[in-house]
Amino acid sequence: MKKNLFRFGLALATLFAVVACGDDADEKKDGPVLPITSDVYVVGAGNWGDNNGSVYNLSVASVNIECVDIYRLQNGRGIGDAQDLAFADGKMFVACTTSSKVEVLDMYGKVVKSISMTNKDGDKDINVSPRYIAAGPDHKVYFTAYSGKLYKMDTQTYAVESEVAVGDYPEALSIVNGKAYVNLSDHTAKGIGKSVAVVDLASFTKTGEIEVEVNPYNQSVVLGSDLYVVSNLVYDYVNPENNDNHLQRINTTNNAVEYLFPATSIAVDPTTNTLVCLYAVYGRSERTLFRYNPVTKQQTPIADISALKSPSQVNVDPRTGNIYVIENASYDVPSTLYIYDRNGNCLKSGLQIGYGAQSVKFAR
Repeated sequence: MKKNLFRFGLALATLFAVVACGDDADEKKDGPVLPITSDVYVVGAGNWGDNNGSVYNLSVASVNIECVDIYRLQNGRGIGDAQDLAFADGKMFVACTTSSKVEVLDMYGKVVKSISMTNKDGDKDINVSPRYIAAGPDHKVYFTAYSGKLYKMDTQTYAVESEVAVGDYPEALSIVNGKAYVNLSDHTAKGIGKSVAVVDLASFTKTGEIEVEVNPYNQSVVLGSDLYVVSNLVYDYVNPENNDNHLQRINTTNNAVEYLFPATSIAVDPTTNTLVCLYAVYGRSERTLFRYNPVTKQQTPIADISALKSPSQVNVDPRTGNIYVIENASYDVPSTLYIYDRNGNCLKSGLQIGYGAQSVKFAR
């Protein structure tokens, strides 16, 4: 995406929140409007039933970072909830779970099409509840839903062309080598969701399942031809200090699974062909951010994040290697964002990005 796409103008600049690492008093907050970029977005689910989900744009402008809920700004209303977002054909496709819809937006956040996702059960409309979404080849996007299916949508007509049953409570998905790999979570906490479903995109049929540790949830990324998945295991509410999350690598050629090490959230850094890993299990005191090289098998610390209360998600800018860490400290306060360069130097901290922020997306 070209820089300076979002020149909202001086009138809108006053709406932007500007927060910097270190002493806010040292930051210059007035003066001319600086050029901004519009290729960094944050999708937020909001709080249950509060209609305070969001699609934020982070405008990186020299010494400032500005952010705004572009959905509300452009459409004059809230999106409801926004679980995940994918870019395709110059548009954003947003999966909304509680609202049971897919919103198609232009890159300014304006609604192009809102597609209600329901199934008929007699005279009743039953919510499909879309979850995670990914762009595929040939003008298609694919999204999971709590209906237990994977759906294929055309990015030009917005028609849902096909659907295939994959299993109960599918969550994050990745597309590689002509196949979709779908996490089948342990949403009901019965210890039975412990596989990744495989769907052949050409025939759009489920071809099998790969057994992993219990509760693969929202972490699924591809590096090379390998798939990396985090299993959240069965949460121990009595002794939370015993909880853990486990990272596994799946060889997509032979479906072999290898356990690597504990990790909570993962992201690919294409500038170094490494994984950036966050470890911050809820209920435990450890907070670490480190890099994993799949060739050398080495783990290297990146930055000290021990002061963060509840970091939940890490994403990496594929062009710069900058690292974005989301903190969801409480349902009562907006999520905050911390930005580091690839070497772990803090660029921005405490940037408010709406309630229930899920991930940072890059339209590159």
